[in-house]
Amino acid sequence: MLLQTDFINRLEHNNKLYIGYPPSTDFTLNSLGEILNYSINNLGDPITLKGSLGTHEFEKEVVEFFMKLYKTDSNTSWGYIANCSTEAALYCCWRAREYMKKYKNECVIVASEYSHYCIGKIADIIGLDLIYVSTNKDGSINNEKLEEALYEKKHKSVIFFATLGSTITSSIDDVKAFKNIAAALSINFYIHADAAFDGGFLPFIKDYSMCEDFDSINISGHKFIGCPIPSGILLINRKYIQSNKIEYVPSYDVTIGGSRNGVTPVLLYEQIKKLGGEFGLKERYYSCLKKAEEFKEIAINSGLNVWKVDHAITLVFDRVDDIVMEKWLAPTYKEYTTITALPKLSHEKFSSFLKDVLHVKNHGSMTDNVKTLYPSLIAPL
Repeated sequence: MLLQTDFINRLEHNNKLYIGYPPSTDFTLNSLGEILNYSINNLGDPITLKGSLGTHEFEKEVVEFFMKLYKTDSNTSWGYIANCSTEAALYCCWRAREYMKKYKNECVIVASEYSHYCIGKIADIIGLDLIYVSTNKDGSINNEKLEEALYEKKHKSVIFFATLGSTITSSIDDVKAFKNIAAALSINFYIHADAAFDGGFLPFIKDYSMCEDFDSINISGHKFIGCPIPSGILLINRKYIQSNKIEYVPSYDVTIGGSRNGVTPVLLYEQIKKLGGEFGLKERYYSCLKKAEEFKEIAINSGLNVWKVDHAITLVFDRVDDIVMEKWLAPTYKEYTTITALPKLSHEKFSSFLKDVLHVKNHGSMTDNVKTLYPSLIAPL
């Protein structure tokens, strides 16, 4: 037996309850298991195709696929597949900080209160002050408060960490409003788009042109698209890139990590192919959006207060009782609990979730004893 049975049983059990967090689970990639028999290292710049024991050709194709979606190309943009969106965002903010040094003034990061928690770590790692701005009810940044914050920092350079699809509500910060305010105050700025989940379908709802609306973006490959290994695809304007030639490596040191995961690019390449490329992703989004609208109406007709942002496939419930969330895997933040209308959210799962929410609301108890399972100790090595 290669894997302990209780470990696989836990994954199978929890997958049935995995309705809220944004990673997709509707993929079957075990046919690619052969690549695990090789040492694969995507060292260096993937665009140069110099990795003899790597999968740079797959990484390059995935990156350029997203460049095409975001209406840019390798002449003006660059990118790589990071271990996760946090690494991708860290890379872009780091490059922004280095670029901003030319202005000879202090640089700060501005983000909304609904921004992903990673921005706190990123600000700490690159040594910049972080200013949080309050949000509207839907989670998007409040432009009046944003203007006040920028006015106070008008003599500094600003990295705007724009949330394009928040974890809780899929809210989108108004990038154009930020640019207008910053221009009026003569602020030097850089805009990074944190689009971990929504980045997989954002081009289908609005024309976000790379290097016009923002300078860089991160998109999680394991979320809307679906992949068993976390990843973060980043795109960034080439003018911010710096690299060093390493004598004993036939490539340039341009990423955060030296050795990098070479398995994920193959998995993402194959998954995007299976989904049908750009057309398939668009159809996937529209199908999820239709389901989200349908499920929202069902929940409202059941007497629950549920809403969603227009473009979103995320349903926002009033905070669901903790006893329900001991069973179902979904994020709760402050007054909200959210679930995502991805392919994994079947009508059966949604109906079962609603039944639990309503039963606890009306009777104060669950109808079963099913709970999320967590890791337990295994045999020592």
